[in-house]
Amino acid sequence: MSLSYPNDMHLFLLQNPNLIEAGSLTDAVELTIFTAIQERLAKKFERLNWELRLDAFDYTEQSCGETRLSPMHWPKAKDGSRQAYYRIGTFGAGNNYWLSSLFGLNETQMCFELHFNGRLGGPKVNVKERVQDFYTNTPALIELGFVCLGGKLCLPFTLDAAEVAKGYPDLRKPTLAFEAFLDKLIKGHEHIDKLILDMKPQSASK
Repeated sequence: MSLSYPNDMHLFLLQNPNLIEAGSLTDAVELTIFTAIQERLAKKFERLNWELRLDAFDYTEQSCGETRLSPMHWPKAKDGSRQAYYRIGTFGAGNNYWLSSLFGLNETQMCFELHFNGRLGGPKVNVKERVQDFYTNTPALIELGFVCLGGKLCLPFTLDAAEVAKGYPDLRKPTLAFEAFLDKLIKGHEHIDKLILDMKPQSASK
């Protein structure tokens, strides 16, 4: 669980982002910022028929720290779990605090990742190859900023540490920049939705 620190210490970290990897203060700032991002995400999708799972980013045993979202018509496995969904994660080299990745301070990038749970499409479908071919033949995704690495389809996103510090701890204005990435995700989803439904096995349920 994150320790409690006064806001002036939070601001000190944001004004000195090179210290992010140095200690426990990062946990508290990270939790505050990603909770605000989740709130922005939930508000954006509240009118859409999507399933959202918004876990806190405190990495305790009670929370896996995973935020995921998927339209209600995407397929489910027999146990009721979604066979495909978007989740907030990272891609690239390194093992760092997500806050460093969010501010673009290392080679690991924050992203919305298209994640597959189980063998969507059946055992004869090579999901990674299918995704890579789909990406290569869908220039609209490339124009929106999506990337595909090793069959992993992602939309990277960043925030500016200085802009976040200006409004902290009220992050309504600093997270407005996150809206642009959500708009790109929604536009890209128009294409990705077709991929998922084409891969849906006949036995899968909604």
